[in-house]
Amino acid sequence: MLNTIIEQKAEFINTLFKDLDGTIEYRFIPKKGTDGNIKKAWFDCTEKAIQYDLPGFNYNSYVGIFTRKDQSFGGADNCLTSKVIWADLDNVTYRQAMNRLEKTRLPYPTMVVNSGHGIHFYWVLKQRQGQQVKAINEKVAILLGSDPKVTDISRVMRIPGSVNINGDIPVRCELIESHENNIYSIDKLAELLRVELPKGNGSNDFSDTFADTDTEGKGYGNLDYVIDIDRVDKPCIRSMFKGVHEGQRNTALGRLTKYLKVAGYTKKKAKGIIRVWNKNNNPPEDTEKLNNDFNSYWHGDYKLLGCKNENEKLQQQLSAHCKPEQCGHHKTIGNTTIGEGVELNNRMFNQYEKFTGNDLIVFGVLKSYEQGLNIDTLKFKLTPRKKNKPCMSENTMRKALSNLRKAGLISKLNGSKKKGIKDFYKVINQGTYGMGYTFLNVGAIHGAIDGRVTPPEFKTYVLLWKYNFNNKGKVNPSLKTVGQEMGVSQSAVSKYLKKLELHGYIERHYKYTDKGNEKLYCELKV
Repeated sequence: MLNTIIEQKAEFINTLFKDLDGTIEYRFIPKKGTDGNIKKAWFDCTEKAIQYDLPGFNYNSYVGIFTRKDQSFGGADNCLTSKVIWADLDNVTYRQAMNRLEKTRLPYPTMVVNSGHGIHFYWVLKQRQGQQVKAINEKVAILLGSDPKVTDISRVMRIPGSVNINGDIPVRCELIESHENNIYSIDKLAELLRVELPKGNGSNDFSDTFADTDTEGKGYGNLDYVIDIDRVDKPCIRSMFKGVHEGQRNTALGRLTKYLKVAGYTKKKAKGIIRVWNKNNNPPEDTEKLNNDFNSYWHGDYKLLGCKNENEKLQQQLSAHCKPEQCGHHKTIGNTTIGEGVELNNRMFNQYEKFTGNDLIVFGVLKSYEQGLNIDTLKFKLTPRKKNKPCMSENTMRKALSNLRKAGLISKLNGSKKKGIKDFYKVINQGTYGMGYTFLNVGAIHGAIDGRVTPPEFKTYVLLWKYNFNNKGKVNPSLKTVGQEMGVSQSAVSKYLKKLELHGYIERHYKYTDKGNEKLYCELKV
């Protein structure tokens, strides 16, 4: 690490703006929820930018990575060139960031910055570049799993020496590595990363971006065929627009084509956007096949936009792009987007003693999503709204999935790290053989996820619903019967019932029989 704050700032600014061809923009943004307006400062040389005093603990301090034409505004149309490729890895340690880097084809960065809550990488280029930088940035973000929003050319990044005030405690942003000999040719990077660079003269010239021709000779060489994916409302569509792997292209093509049609794009414009999108795929689809499939999907079924697919393989591919925490297209209870209730096949009670409460929680969530869930989405569904970690450890969750598979209740499709596809799980629909179903309210599952009841208490409550024969919500199994089916003692059952009543899941009532014996009735409330 460089010795002083001013040395870090000077090293960073001098590197970013070597061969300066425009104006440097500083941007100062107050912490969210506090009073204050965004402020800006502009400089025509690096010396002035380095000497400028940053505002300390009142603002987050950023610099535009691209030089600006003038001081009018900081949008893409005012951007000129950049000296670097960059990546922003949020909420990772230095070692975690390096582990990600080692798993890619990327060369070692020129500069490494600790932002205070993550790591920034910078690769210095031999010559300043324009729109070509974005193409490389987007591929780098995919390889590292870094923030895709930061790939935009108008992006501002934290200045080393400034203070990150977004957390509870202000943290210094620091330049922790600088390797001045690590300088890269953008053409070599593009070749290494298998990126097709847009044509142009190196400046921010969009006129020849994504130049291509379709089978009729009509050019797709301007901004009319570039979609602003940040404005797309569905996160799965945004994810697919960034490019997909072989094996996912057909599924993504159908979904994107129907999205563009519903969004009001003309067929010609949608086709141009799809041609541009295809260049982001790894590898791109054959042009003739792409055109034929596009025409077929354009006139096809609108079910392509749905969140469910009966084909498990296709559902697994779709789930790889699902971001439930960002999606407003579902009814949501906490972090768990599920229906009003689920039906449990009563055959599972034949081996009820073998199941843990956690097994039942996982099964309840999967039963609520009969199309299936990948492992990451399942983990999110098991995360309470007010907490940042699931209600059970990953080891416990995977053990529950294993138990459910052994019981023949769910199936698994293995994922592929290379293609970015996660392991996928789905409930196996089975006949009841005349044993019927037990209905379980979604609120009960949610209460187990957010911790209102423990897994053993939840297991007890699920079993009580089995005895709801008249559907009036009042059951009267003996403590002995419940204990035998659960594989626990009567005293344990009594303890679980008390806790369930305490948390509003049941109400206990006692009645006397004709023989004068006291009998317990439980009224199901959730």
